[in-house]
Amino acid sequence: MRWSRGRAAAAGAAVCAVLASSCVQIPDSGRVNAGPTVGTDIEQQPEFAPELKPGAVPVEVVGGYLDAMGALLTDPAGVRQFLTGRAAARWPLPDAMTRIYTTRPTAEKVGKGRVRVTAELMASLTARGEWVSPRRAGPLSHEFRLRREGGEWRIDNPLPGRLISRDDFGQFGSYSLYFFDPGRRVLVPERVYLPPVGQQVPTLLLRGLITGPSRWLQGAVDSLVPVTADPAVAVPVDDVGVATVELGSGLKGLAGKQRQLLAAQLAWTLGQVPEVDSLVVTSGGSPVQLDGSGTVVQTDRAGREYDPTDAAASGALYARQGNRLVEIGDDGLVRSVSGPLGNGRVDVEAFAVDRTGQTGAAVDGDGTRIVVAPLDETGSEVWWRGATELSGLQWDGHGVLWALNQTASGSRFSVLRDGNRRPVRMGRGAPAEITAFSVSRDGGRIAVVTGDGPSARLMIGRVRRPMDYSLGIAVDRWYTVRNPELPLRGYVDVAWVAPTELEVVASGRASSQQTFLVSVDGASVAASSLIDFGVVTGIAASPASSESNLPTVATTRSGVLWERRSDRPEVPQDSFRSLSTRTWEQLTGDDVRLSDPSYVE
Repeated sequence: MRWSRGRAAAAGAAVCAVLASSCVQIPDSGRVNAGPTVGTDIEQQPEFAPELKPGAVPVEVVGGYLDAMGALLTDPAGVRQFLTGRAAARWPLPDAMTRIYTTRPTAEKVGKGRVRVTAELMASLTARGEWVSPRRAGPLSHEFRLRREGGEWRIDNPLPGRLISRDDFGQFGSYSLYFFDPGRRVLVPERVYLPPVGQQVPTLLLRGLITGPSRWLQGAVDSLVPVTADPAVAVPVDDVGVATVELGSGLKGLAGKQRQLLAAQLAWTLGQVPEVDSLVVTSGGSPVQLDGSGTVVQTDRAGREYDPTDAAASGALYARQGNRLVEIGDDGLVRSVSGPLGNGRVDVEAFAVDRTGQTGAAVDGDGTRIVVAPLDETGSEVWWRGATELSGLQWDGHGVLWALNQTASGSRFSVLRDGNRRPVRMGRGAPAEITAFSVSRDGGRIAVVTGDGPSARLMIGRVRRPMDYSLGIAVDRWYTVRNPELPLRGYVDVAWVAPTELEVVASGRASSQQTFLVSVDGASVAASSLIDFGVVTGIAASPASSESNLPTVATTRSGVLWERRSDRPEVPQDSFRSLSTRTWEQLTGDDVRLSDPSYVE
C-alpha cells in the first residue's frame, strides 16, 4: 500500500488511498505553505485537514497521523484522533522535541497492528523553540503499535512530540528571546522558532523568558524576568496593541533600576510581534510602574540603550594598503590615517579600530607585537611584546581587544585592555586551528573559521565574562554550524550582519566561492548574492547595517573592494531561496590594492 499526502479535494474526499504496495511514502510537499506568519487567527483552519475514514488499515492510520502533525500545527486535537484514548490523553509530552525531516518518511507494515516508519532527520526543536542540529544526519526509526478501539485501528505509542517536514517548518516564525549580559549593559538574543499560533505568540515568548536561557547560554547571561511567574498565564493583546503581562509577586523584589531593565527585556522580546505596540506589567492584576514614565511601556522606545547591534558605533570602514592603515569613504576614496598606523611608523600586518573610531591597534612587523595608537594623532603604546605569530585583532563592544595568535600547540586567544593581557580560557571542543574570527557586537558569542581549504568549518563559541568586565574571559560550549540541506565548505571569512545572523565566504554545492547568510544556529542558510568578480579573500559587514545602511564589503585577490548595499532581507527560512538579486558594485578603483576590510566594532 502506498499512501501520499495532497490537498483536500472536494468535501468528503478520502485522505488515504489504497494502492497495491505494502510500503507507503509520505511526501514532504503537496500542500501550499504560507511561510512564517505572525498574527494569524488561531481558529483559522488549515487548507488540508487530515481525517480518518471508517475502516482505515494501520498503514493508513499512521500515514494520516504523520500528515496531521504537520498540517495541524496549532491543533493537537486533530492529531489525537489517530491515537488510542490513553495515548491521546498524554500527547504531546510536556518537554517533547519537534523533529524535522528532510526525506519523505516511509511506513511499512511489519506485523499485525505494527507499522515501522523511517525518516531522515534534519534537526529538532526544543519545547521552547530552540533549533538543535544533529551532530551527524541520521534516520529516525519508530515502530508504531496499533490497537482496536470501537472496531477501529488507533496508535497506542505515538512519538513524544511532532514529526514535521522542512516545508512545515517554513510556517514557523523566527523570534529572539532577549537576556542581559552579566554586567547588564547590553541585551543578548537567543533565537527561537514558534508555530503559527497567532495571538498566542506573545504568551509563548513570555513563557520562554520565564523559563530562562537555554542550557547553552546559561551562565553567560542574566534575566530580570521573575522565575516565580506563572508560565501558563496568557498575554492578551487588546485592539490598540497593549499587551498585558502578569508577573505575579516576583516583582516585589525588584528595585527601580531592575524594573527599568525588566521593561527593556520585555519590550525587546514582545515588541517583535507586530500587533504589540506597548505593554503593561501587572502583579496580581494591578498595573506596576517599570520605567519611571507611567505603567505603559512603549516597545519601540524602552531599552534602546541596550541595543545588541550597537547602532551608535562609528560605522567607518578601514583596510590595509600595503602595510598602512587607511579609511575608505562612501565614495570609494582612500585616505591614509595620519597617526603611526598610517604614516609608516608601524608595519601593519593586522589591525582593529575601537568603536569610537579614534584608536587603532595593529600587529607590527613580524607578528610579535601589538601596537596601539590614535588614528590621527602622534604617540603609540606597545601592549604586547614577544608574542608568537599574531594573526588577527578585533575590539569587541565592551572595549576589550581580542588577539589571535598561532602557537606550537594551536590557535590561542588573548584579551587586552590598557596594556594588560590575559589568555582566554578555551573550553572543551575548542578548534585547534583558527584562521578567521568575529566576536558578536553584544559580546556573547564568537564565530570562527577553523581549518583550511575545502575542510574549513564554521564554529560558534559561548563567551563568558565577569560582571565587572575584567579580562577573565572564557569561551566554551563550541559547536559546528550545520545545515544538511545546503552544506557549506571551504570557509574563508565570517562577519556578523545581525545579532543572530552571519555572512560568510564559503563554497556551496558549486565549486566557486560565494557569500552566504547563515543563522547562528544553522537553521537557515541562503546564498546572499552571486560573486563574479574574482576570488574573495575577506568580507566586512556590520550588525548595525539596518539602521545605518552600511554595505557589505568584500575584497578579492586583486585588492579591489566591492560593496553590496544593506537592502538584504532577514535570513529566509527557505534554505534554497537565492538572494542573488542583490548585486555587487565596485567600490574602489582597479589601481588601488587593499586587504582586510573591517568596520569599526
